Amino acid sequence: MKYRVADQNDLHALEELALASYGRLKKVLTPENWAKMESVLTSDQTFPLLVRTCHSFVCEENRRLLGMAFLVPRGNPTKVYSAETSYIRMVGVHPDADGKGIAQILTQLCMDKAKETEEKLISLHSAEIMYAARHIYEKLGFKKIRLLDEHYGLKYWFYQLEIR
Repeated sequence: MKYRVADQNDLHALEELALASYGRLKKVLTPENWAKMESVLTSDQTFPLLVRTCHSFVCEENRRLLGMAFLVPRGNPTKVYSAETSYIRMVGVHPDADGKGIAQILTQLCMDKAKETEEKLISLHSAEIMYAARHIYEKLGFKKIRLLDEHYGLKYWFYQLEIR
C-alpha cells in the first residue's frame, strides 16, 4: 500500500471511495437521512473543494484508492469548527480494506501535517455508530469535548487534540 497526496485526478475515485466507505451507513440511517448524506458525497463540489483547499491524503494499492482523509487548515470556520482550529474531514476506508490500519495512518498523516504547518489545534467530529473511528481518534490522543447537535439522525461528538 502506498500513501500519497490526493490531486484533481483522484476526484472520481474519491467519490466512489466515499460511497463505498460511508455506504455502510445506509442500513442504519433513515432513507431520508441516507439521501442527504449521499447527496453530499456525490455533489460536484465536495471533493473538488476538499482537494483544492485541504491537505488531502489517500491510500492506494494497485492504483485503487482504499482510504482518504482531509486536513482543513485553520481559518476555515464552519458551524462546528472555529477559525482557530484545523480539522479532519472525511476519513474513509473501503470495506475491502478494513482492519489494515489505513484510517489510523491517514489520521496520523493529518496530525503530522498539522504539526509541520504549525497548527495549534486539530478537531474532528464522529458519530455514535462509528466505533472503530472513535477508538482510533481516542488512541491517537483526541479528547471528546462535547456532544454536537444531531446530524443525519445520529449523535455526533466533537473531538480535539492540542498540537505540541
